[in-house]
Amino acid sequence: MATVMSLFGTSEWLLFGLWVIAIVWPILYAIRHRTSLALSITVGLLLGYLVQVLGQFAFSNGWIGGWLWWDYVLIPNRISGAAWFHTFFSAGFLTQSFGCISRIG
Repeated sequence: MATVMSLFGTSEWLLFGLWVIAIVWPILYAIRHRTSLALSITVGLLLGYLVQVLGQFAFSNGWIGGWLWWDYVLIPNRISGAAWFHTFFSAGFLTQSFGCISRIG
């Protein structure tokens, strides 16, 4: 199975790592300090959106080669195998490139 991640360079891996940290860190913080998990997921959504905006900026300036998130979008044809099971979770943290209101509202 060929994935977009197999074509990542250093800048793509850094941006992807930043996206994962931006999503996971608030959730782990909430679990560790026994605070609101719903609020931490909302913060993770917003921080993930900011990293995606940074990714759009990097793409428009030619710093990265393409759209990083293709392997994390939920596509019904790919769900039949276990290799794409992670998209059930990752797709919830991907937002449209022209606005984050769909996630907040």
